[in-house]
Amino acid sequence: DVASSSEFIRKHWKRIIHRITKDALQVPIFGAGGVGKTTAATMIASDNPLDIAAPYNESITVETVKLKGNVPGNLLVAPGQEARVDRYWPALFRGVNAGKSHGVVNVVCYGYHSMGIETIREHDLWFEGMSNSDFLNVYLEKRRSIEIEMIKRLVKGLASAKPPLWMVTIINKQDLWWTQRNAV
Repeated sequence: DVASSSEFIRKHWKRIIHRITKDALQVPIFGAGGVGKTTAATMIASDNPLDIAAPYNESITVETVKLKGNVPGNLLVAPGQEARVDRYWPALFRGVNAGKSHGVVNVVCYGYHSMGIETIREHDLWFEGMSNSDFLNVYLEKRRSIEIEMIKRLVKGLASAKPPLWMVTIINKQDLWWTQRNAV
């Protein structure tokens, strides 16, 4: 009944059946470094999505997270640190553009990336006399601009993908930006 009621399924049923029975689904996850891509993938694929107590470890290559149960597929978590994007994202784009993936996940966090420093005084955006609040405002604005740049790279990389292509955007770390949710 579902198959006959959906124009999409009627149009693409052979590819869907092939993907389910012969090919593993691959869904790349993109976003800037420290936005929570690995955490999101772990939650999506976990038997217990609330059990995510692992500490943050910087991704240095594409991580593969196997989907659970009878879902034949993987989430491919792309490293998002600026120095690694040009090395790893193009291969994932080629996979999407070649039809190996029919959708992507984009993760953002309204600038609340992992900092990776001991103190704000070690950061290149900090200057003498800056208050913690001033630093946070400058830092978040810079990080939001990085997220926008990553979205532009994502759009450019997917420009030659053949439809249908879907994208889901996850906005992480809502506990940090909830009071600004209308802006987010």
